[in-house]
Formats: sequence, C-alpha cells, structure tokens
Amino acid sequence: MNSSLYECRLLHHRFAPKEHLFRNRLYFFCLDLDELAPIEAALVLFSRNRPNLYEFRDKDYLPISEAGAEKNESSELPLRSRLTAYLAFRGFTTPPGKILLVTIPRIAGHHFNPVSFYYCYDRNGVPLCAVAEVTNTFREVKPYLLPPSALNDRGFAIRLPKFFYVSPFARTDGEFHFDLGLPGEELVCRINEYEDNRLKLHTVLTGVRQDLNDAKLAWFALKYPVMGLQVLLQIHLKAFKLYRMQVPFFRKAENPESQKGLYRPHRSLVGAGPPPGSPLRRQPESSVKQGPL
Repeated sequence: MNSSLYECRLLHHRFAPKEHLFRNRLYFFCLDLDELAPIEAALVLFSRNRPNLYEFRDKDYLPISEAGAEKNESSELPLRSRLTAYLAFRGFTTPPGKILLVTIPRIAGHHFNPVSFYYCYDRNGVPLCAVAEVTNTFREVKPYLLPPSALNDRGFAIRLPKFFYVSPFARTDGEFHFDLGLPGEELVCRINEYEDNRLKLHTVLTGVRQDLNDAKLAWFALKYPVMGLQVLLQIHLKAFKLYRMQVPFFRKAENPESQKGLYRPHRSLVGAGPPPGSPLRRQPESSVKQGPL
C-alpha cells in the first residue's frame, strides 16, 4: 500500500519576543485517499465514517461553513471530491491522480488535528501540488495551497500570507513559510512563521515510516494514549507558560480584517469565510459578507 504511519518528533522554537523551546513525540497517518476502503477492510482498529479506536471521518476535513449547510450538499461528499473541487476552484483544470493525506484521525472518538498535509500527484505519479490545512482551537480551518511553482527536489516550499489566528501570542498579519518534504521512508515538514520579515517561530516535524497494521496501531494507542487530547492539553500548557513569561497577547476579535479565507469562521469574524462561488461554501449569500480566499 501507499498508506503508512509516521512516528514523529515535533519541535517548536520561538525566537521572539522571548525565546522558548518545546518538543513533543507523536504519530501521523499517511493515507492514500483511494485506499481507504481496502484499509478499512484489512484492519480491525481502523474505520471510515463509523466508530472505532481510529476513525477517519470525511467531514473532519475541508469543512463548508456550517451555518446554513444543507444535508447532502458538499459536507456529505467524500474528501477526495471536495479536495478536487477546491483545486478546481483554485485553477486546476485536471483532477489529481494519487492523493496522500498526512493527518491525525479521530482517536477513541476525540479529534483535534492542528495541521494536515495533502500531497497531490498527477496520473503519472509526478508531484502536482500540496495543501496545508491548518486548524486552530476555535475549530476554524484555513487551507494553504502550495502550487506547482513551489515544487523543488525535496517537495514543496513557498512563503504565503498568514491571515489566520493560530496562537494568541502571534499576529495574524504575518507570513508562513511552508517547506513540505514528500512522504517517503522519512517525512520532514517545516513551517516558519515571520512577522515584519523576521523569523519568529520555527516548527519542524520529522518522522520515520512505519507499516500500517493492527499491531502497530495497538502499540501506538498504548504508547501515545488519547493523542489528540494530549496535543490540545499541551497547546494550552504552552500558552500558559508564554503568558507567565509576559509574551504579548492578542485577542481573537482583534484585527478581523486580517483573518480571512477561513472555513468555519468564528462568530467574532465578519467577512472571513470563503468567497461566493467556492465549491465548499453552502451558506446563503446574504448571511455573511465574504472576503477573498
């Protein structure tokens, strides 16, 4: 199978306004979206869209605006179909062939996944593009497209406007530099955050490929119990430490004009959602004034 697991080390290194280092260990799934059915058939501990120890729920990814969402609309489509629609909206005329999703699914019913990476290949197996889907603790989601022009000999790298509230200790008008290595025997993904063209936060995820089987899933469940909940708890503990260090704090409602292109925008925002015509948007046009993607 193309699908696998990656046991990873995560490093957060904050440089400004005060230095702070944070390390963690966790694991990610790397799922070929065309292999979900055979994976579910082969594994006891993994299911798609039904309860299990590990649950892959299509609706957990690339969500439409939930207010006014109609049943059987795009929220009910398989993830591959929604990602293909998103890429078409961004100008891709040919649908991708293989799609690998590096993510953390629901574990024991709990789901919190700060970032997922989609690697899209053409029908000949040549890397086409990548999408980094970032989620914050307000359940807002923002996809960042890494186009074909971002392809290099390792994967995809590009610097993009942030326009997203990820941390109360970072401004929303900065930039992300994504450097996403292609999944292989190793996985290396770097995200650098800049403010005023100065590096503020360095994040790197490095992992080693593991076979996707029930034995490994059972072992990881014991080694990393309720991992999604642990990640959420660690985020809040880290935030408390930064608060105690008197790092400047920015509230969610500040600068709403620089929080845009979001899916599932928080009620404090106006004009943050996807633009009219987006295939992932099924909200009445009059309910929210939309901003650019």
